[in-house]
Amino acid sequence: TTSGSCSLAVTLTSNTGAQAAVKFSSFPDPEYVNVSNINNTGPLLTILYGVGSNNTNINISSARTLYWVGNSGSWNQIAHWSLTSGGAGGECVPTALDNVVFDANSFTATGRTLTLTAGATCNTMTWAGAVNNPTLSMAVDLTVKGNSLVLANTMNVSGSGKMILDNGNDINIDLGSGAKTLNGGLSFTAG
Repeated sequence: TTSGSCSLAVTLTSNTGAQAAVKFSSFPDPEYVNVSNINNTGPLLTILYGVGSNNTNINISSARTLYWVGNSGSWNQIAHWSLTSGGAGGECVPTALDNVVFDANSFTATGRTLTLTAGATCNTMTWAGAVNNPTLSMAVDLTVKGNSLVLANTMNVSGSGKMILDNGNDINIDLGSGAKTLNGGLSFTAG
């Protein structure tokens, strides 16, 4: 099969600027493949967690819903990202296409912290079901590209990072009922 990983995607592209004709025969849906300028002359090819442009007969399914698991940790640790609430970690770090969820299974002990030390991006983010007073510690900026940011009533936000809402359209913002200080500020990108 032609599959990559979240840390090393496979790239398939035509460097002429025009589509190259390629016939993919039957094989399991590849993952983490970046495809550009390809005309697939075989059966419809679906790529999971890829990106691409100017392709024919290729479907790219990129968006995931990722759940934070395992209490405290850094945003960039794959051990904390799961496809199910309370499930096993090991999923790739969220991208601008992914929805992230922090719920009752994310922080099973009081006072745990999610730390952002490298740029973090997601599509939507909800902490609505998070319990045990977690903290989002932002040493760097967090960018939400989608239409929803929901924080929990009992969570804390610390650090100098900015929350950037980069949707360009309407966005649902719920900062919860508890007081929150966003030291780095809150930034909106209008459409």
